[in-house]
Amino acid sequence: MKSLVYVLLAMFLFFGGSAMAQKNKNDSAFVKIIFNGNFKFFKKRIVDTTVFMRKDNKLFIQRNGEWIDTLYFNKKVKEMTEGKDKENIKMVKTIDSATGKVIEVPVIIPKYRFSGHWTGVEFGLNTFMNSAGKLQLPDTAKLMELNTGKSWAFHWNILQVSPRIYKNKVGLVTGLGWNFNNYNFENQVVLNHDTSFIRLMEDPTLNSYKKNKLSVSYLTIPLLIEVKPSRHFFFAIGAIGSLKLYSRQKITYSNNRVGIDKNDFYINPLKLDITARLGTNLFTMFMNYSMTPLFEKNKGSEIIPLTVGLGINF
Repeated sequence: MKSLVYVLLAMFLFFGGSAMAQKNKNDSAFVKIIFNGNFKFFKKRIVDTTVFMRKDNKLFIQRNGEWIDTLYFNKKVKEMTEGKDKENIKMVKTIDSATGKVIEVPVIIPKYRFSGHWTGVEFGLNTFMNSAGKLQLPDTAKLMELNTGKSWAFHWNILQVSPRIYKNKVGLVTGLGWNFNNYNFENQVVLNHDTSFIRLMEDPTLNSYKKNKLSVSYLTIPLLIEVKPSRHFFFAIGAIGSLKLYSRQKITYSNNRVGIDKNDFYINPLKLDITARLGTNLFTMFMNYSMTPLFEKNKGSEIIPLTVGLGINF
């Protein structure tokens, strides 16, 4: 029954519209919009017609009595053409199928606002480097060798502010985020924090362990400069400041017994990363290189965290 109603309604609209078009033949015509090589057809009046485009590149024809008053809109077009928003006006050729004449109408392109790429979720892998920038640990920290495949990172970037610097191509990006990092150890190591210096102890009782990892969580604030060569591609460089929220070592034994040690382990409470990022409106590839060692100065070996991964943008 509903299908029949829909069919009858469609027929009514089709034939009714055709009749109205025939009645007002002098006022209506098919307009061919030529824009970026795409052809759009509309049955609208040619006189006092304004074409405007949304962000999704869909074109619409607006005339007196539809949406907003044409005369007012044309006045706005004149003001925009003469003012600072001149770049938002584009004259587009149209073809009147009734007369075959080519005319030009103003296309109003909504001002494209710069929007950075920070908010979203990111997934990455953690590893350690030495102070020389090599992917190997100093001799004093060999026991902290990681199983990189299981040393994952999760970043939840919550808030974003991205003021424009130059047109819609360059902007400043900042915001707020939360990072959770897992460092999964290959060796039977325990972080001993009972002294004034973090000691790495190889524990023979861990022969039957399943997992041995250090977890560290941070509150993050980025400061990035982002460049957008196009509306769908970007790259950015900058810094990410981090405030440590908590840290713990968790050991899971073969008999499923779990040992958890919550402590600061002399991990730096403040961290500064240099980040490089590139991607599209949907995805981001990133690399975060820490300028701050994992442990406080003179409290542990000089270990530099490095994270690479992929993000989904919101």
